[in-house]
Amino acid sequence: MTLNTQKVNEFVIKVLTAASVNETYKIIVETATQLFETPYCSIHIKVDDGFKRVYSTLPDEYQYSNRKQGYIYQAFKSKMPFMKSYREVIFYHPEIKNSKIKHIIYLPLSYKNDAIGTLTINTLKDKKLLKKDYDILLLFGALSSLAIRRAQSEEEMKGAVRLRDEFISLAAHELRTPLTAIYGYAQLLHKRFAHVNSQELGWINELYSQTFRLTYIVNELLEVTRISSSRQKFLLQKCNLPLIVENVVKRYRIMDPKRKYILNIKLQEGEGIMIGDNEKINQLVAHLIDNADKFSLDDTEIEVALVLSKNNIELHVINTGDKMTNKDFSRFFERFYKGENNEGRGIGLGLYLAENIVINHKGKIALKDIGNNKIDVVVSFPKFSTFSKVITP
Repeated sequence: MTLNTQKVNEFVIKVLTAASVNETYKIIVETATQLFETPYCSIHIKVDDGFKRVYSTLPDEYQYSNRKQGYIYQAFKSKMPFMKSYREVIFYHPEIKNSKIKHIIYLPLSYKNDAIGTLTINTLKDKKLLKKDYDILLLFGALSSLAIRRAQSEEEMKGAVRLRDEFISLAAHELRTPLTAIYGYAQLLHKRFAHVNSQELGWINELYSQTFRLTYIVNELLEVTRISSSRQKFLLQKCNLPLIVENVVKRYRIMDPKRKYILNIKLQEGEGIMIGDNEKINQLVAHLIDNADKFSLDDTEIEVALVLSKNNIELHVINTGDKMTNKDFSRFFERFYKGENNEGRGIGLGLYLAENIVINHKGKIALKDIGNNKIDVVVSFPKFSTFSKVITP
């Protein structure tokens, strides 16, 4: 019997694209049955002090229980494949007496010192294995072991991410109600004492600013869970982009009077009209300004500009800082990425959420190094006049 190395190569390609552990099991068994031209194959995974048959093509009448010190255990322990004739196993497994099984190959699923189980292949042909066959078996067993480990790790990671997202969603929802009340009272205090020059006004401004930031973070977390669960909604209508930008900049000037915000709108009346979700665009501008503030040096300006570029409206948010490295540029739109040298505030969601909003408005976003330690975040939106149909996010 000589095994087909081409089948092993095809197996590698298939198993790398497997979406789950069960799909990986299926591909391993299907490949083994093709290699040995037999319909019968089973995967046994080590659990506690025994083995669990996790996938099998054996008919029910040929299924047998695993002995604690049986051949499956021996293959697992020795990490070496071997073959037994049905005469050698029939004493322990009389259920295969009337089957057409001639030999059972016991193949350890192991790579180096890591063994996870045993693959049993029930052949119908009375042929011996050649040395080359054993070499290919060892390779196939190692590849199968790695494939199973990869699939298990991915499922564990997905489970951990799912639990994390569920926790974040629950925590954010629980925080939102009390924060809404606190923020509302902070706004009232700020309005009432806005024209009073006293020490208390400084405390109120700080309360207002920090409550806003905490509310902002909670809303970020809620938005992430909506994206993950595909529950994000966009109410599309005509938007006045310059007005939205002006209001957001005004809010940041109140919250952070020490920082200088330059607003530069180079649009004629009516040129800043676009199709979009007012609330989401408002969030987008806030994300970009907040990100610029986070990566700016103290006492430097943040410029927010609106310009026309062909058939697009471009929003530029420019800051000066030394906290961003070249490696950051390729990763800044990743979820929860904060930058290599950034130990300040924020949880690394601003640009991730900004990109999501831009994409759902058929726009583009990019980071540009424009020299003199200045970083320009450029968002490009289609003008209202260029739309031929309503956007469908």
